[in-house]
Formats: sequence, C-alpha cells, structure tokens
Amino acid sequence: MLTAGFASAALGLWLLAMSLEAPMSPAFMFGIALSGIGHGLIYPAMFAVGLTAVPAHQQGRASALMITSQYIAGAMMLAIISVLLGAKPDLTAWSVVFHLLCGAAVAGMLIALCSREQR
Repeated sequence: MLTAGFASAALGLWLLAMSLEAPMSPAFMFGIALSGIGHGLIYPAMFAVGLTAVPAHQQGRASALMITSQYIAGAMMLAIISVLLGAKPDLTAWSVVFHLLCGAAVAGMLIALCSREQR
C-alpha cells in the first residue's frame, strides 16, 4: 500500500506541476484527486508498518511518537516550501515546489519498494 500510495501521490503532484497555468483543467483536478488518494493510502499503511513490531503495551507511545514526528515533519516542510516560494510566488516557484514534492514521493516509493524486497 505504501508503494501504491507514494506512486499515486507522485503522479498527482507531477500533474499539478504540469498544469499550474490551467488550475481548472481536468489534469489539475485529476492531480489533486490522485495526490489525495495517495496520501489517503500512505498514512494508514505507514502506521500499520510502523507499529507492526511494537509490543501491545507500547502501542500508545509508539503511535504518539509517530504522530508527533508527522506533525514536526509537516511543519518543517511548510517552512521549506515558504522559503522556496518567497514573498511573491509565481508559477515557476510553485512548479519547483510541486516538482520537489513529487521527487520526495518518488523517493518514498523507492524506499517502500526496497524495504519490501528485503523482507
């Protein structure tokens, strides 16, 4: 599920980057949908994988740690995106951001694929 989620998110983000000049186009709307579906697949699968080897009496703590890490990563990513966009973002800046996010999703997909093959 992680691989499929990251692949869907990457494709959606790439479509968003490619269709920024036409935000109401089918490609842009499909990109939003694919990205959302991808993230909807990633988070439950991430928690399932992350909590698999955790003993039952430690599940609450492990889950809290994962959620805290998720929020910290989100805040850091928002700060990075804000710096990349600058004070007056244009379509080129947004395109760079969506391409970088797409690259991060591809990296997540590759990590999920590699870790699956090692099991």
